[in-house]
Amino acid sequence: MALIVAAETLHDEVRVWKTIDYSITERWQQLGWIEDPRGSAKSLVLTPEGLRRVQAARDRLVKGRAA
Repeated sequence: MALIVAAETLHDEVRVWKTIDYSITERWQQLGWIEDPRGSAKSLVLTPEGLRRVQAARDRLVKGRAA
């Protein structure tokens, strides 16, 4: 579900809004999907793997809406 939220907030090619629970962003960092989430930025920077996963989630969401 959090990937869907991230997909809906994707902007600037590799950024998603930082509205996702900290425990999830911590896990994403451990998995290598985002850069270090600490700081005052209001968005997270996705790694190439994180971007791939968010784009896949967005594709699934769009496909589900079309059905």
